Amino acid sequence: MIILKDVVKSSKEDKDKIRKSVAEIIARVESKGDDAIIEMTEQFDGVKVDKFRISEEETKKAYDLVDETTVKTLHFAAERIKSFARKQLACLKPLEFEDTSGVILGHKLMPMNSCACYIPGGRYPLPSAAIMSVLVAKAAGVKE
Repeated sequence: MIILKDVVKSSKEDKDKIRKSVAEIIARVESKGDDAIIEMTEQFDGVKVDKFRISEEETKKAYDLVDETTVKTLHFAAERIKSFARKQLACLKPLEFEDTSGVILGHKLMPMNSCACYIPGGRYPLPSAAIMSVLVAKAAGVKE
């Protein structure tokens, strides 16, 4: 067998560092909210943003930068993804049952009011990441 890429094993020290970094990020967001996200977007991604919502005018300018075939292809993909997500949601049902020992088990479907979707950019941005994240959340009932 030829191994092209092997699993990198993390040491306990590495895992502890990661946990500490994640805890610091969460604490920053809890204390500073959107300001923390804006700061960390610049820190980690090298992108300076001052807001999260874009205007209709900015959206139109962005569309104008992309050729028509790509726009049509993305709309086609979005419709297919949205359709599949709706069908997928339709077959998910809440579940509750009592097992043989009398314990109640199950799950509930509980849409969130809002969510954040991380869409990586960098040298090779994938529009599909935005479509898959945002449209699936919308199909699941997320309002914002």
